Amino acid sequence: MIPRLHLFELEDQPWFPGWLRNLMTDYLEYMGRLLRVEEGARIPLQNLLRRTEATQIVDLCSGAGGPWRYLAPALGTSLSVTLTDRYPHSGVQIPGIVYDPRVIDARALPEDLPGLRTIFTALHHFSEEDVIEIFRSSLNSGAGVFVCEVPHRSLKAVLSTSIVFFTAIGSSFFIRPFSLRRIILSTIVPIVPICAWFDGVVSCFRAYTPSELKALGRVADPTAEWCSEEVRIPLLPVPITLLSGIRSSGHRPARFERS
Repeated sequence: MIPRLHLFELEDQPWFPGWLRNLMTDYLEYMGRLLRVEEGARIPLQNLLRRTEATQIVDLCSGAGGPWRYLAPALGTSLSVTLTDRYPHSGVQIPGIVYDPRVIDARALPEDLPGLRTIFTALHHFSEEDVIEIFRSSLNSGAGVFVCEVPHRSLKAVLSTSIVFFTAIGSSFFIRPFSLRRIILSTIVPIVPICAWFDGVVSCFRAYTPSELKALGRVADPTAEWCSEEVRIPLLPVPITLLSGIRSSGHRPARFERS
């Protein structure tokens, strides 16, 4: 196992151009949809919603919307989903879903955003101290927390990110809404592929393992139920990592329920 290194990613930096960050998160949303990452999280999240009886979800670090365009309808029409981000993407419009336009830091959510908190492919951006605080505040202010991480800390994952450069080029012609700037900066001047590849490699080194996530959860609240495991989906060479944390009900499952 590669040791975890909390390196920096370009899109995290406040000086990184917002329009370029949006192009990168558009690419990540498109690839996540193409690879059907949401299918690995759907049933565990459905079961967690049923157990907590939560009717509201607040998604953290939402970027260009993550999996919610397809995941929200699969979870049911009675569910309210609000997307948030420190760098909100003004171009995201998903029917039935609210994207809060405020600048919202996952470590300090406003009190007017109750509900189960979800984080898709963004937890690796945070240090261990920040992860503990996110977990703790999720339990104190909401119904709990659910995490789905695509980055995987392994040599296989690092090597697999080489394809990011080429998929960022090819996908630029298919991402909607159509953007000539996206195509130019992905082909003629390949800034988007270079930045996406760099951040993809760094993400692998920053990723947390299931055991590390559970350990951080127990620091945040040792009495809560913490469940974390790796799940394989057909189109990815490495497994995704899931975690859930809720107030204890006396039953502490070792694995996610899948029925």
